Amino acid sequence: MAKVFNDANINEAIQSGQPVVVDFWAEWCGPCKAVSPIVDELAQEFEGRVVIGKYDVDEGDGDFMAQYGIRNIPTILFFKNGEVADRVVGAIPKPAMKEKFEKMDLGAIPVLISEVNRRIDRINLLDSTDHKADVSAIVREALSMLEFNFKLRGSEELQIVYNDLKERYDRVEREFDANIDRQEE
Repeated sequence: MAKVFNDANINEAIQSGQPVVVDFWAEWCGPCKAVSPIVDELAQEFEGRVVIGKYDVDEGDGDFMAQYGIRNIPTILFFKNGEVADRVVGAIPKPAMKEKFEKMDLGAIPVLISEVNRRIDRINLLDSTDHKADVSAIVREALSMLEFNFKLRGSEELQIVYNDLKERYDRVEREFDANIDRQEE
C-alpha cells in the first residue's frame, strides 16, 4: 500500500535521498480512481527500494502543489535526489507506469555502489580484526543486494560493476588478512 503524503511529511520524504514517487489525487477524480490500485500494487512491488505515496490535493494547502506546477490530476511526480526526474499527467497503463518506477529504482544503485566502496575503504583503515567482521558482513550484504539487482534486471552493466566490486573486496580482504598475519609474527 502506498504511503499517505501530506504537507507535514512530503518534503522530508523527497529530501531523504531515496527515489520518491508522489501520486497527486482526489476522491472525486475518476481517472485518479483508475490509477490508485496500480500505484498501490507498484508500492508493494517496489517496497524498500522506492518510496511511493499519495497526496490528496483536497487536503493540501496548495503551496506544495503550486511549487511543482500541479494543475491537473492525476499527476505523478518522480523524484530523484530531491529533484523532479519525471512527470506523468493523466492515467497511464500499468506497464508504462512500472517502467517509470523501474527507472526510479535504478537510482538507488549508485548509492549502493558508493556505500560498498566506502565500506571496502573502511577495511583498509582497520588496524585489527575487532571490527573487520562487522564491516565485512555489511559489504557482503550490499554485494548480495547488487547481485540480486543485476540478476533481477538481467543487466550486464550491473553485473560488470558487481564483479569489479566483488574482486576489489576480495583483494582488500586478502591484503588486510596478510597485514594482520605479518603483525602477529
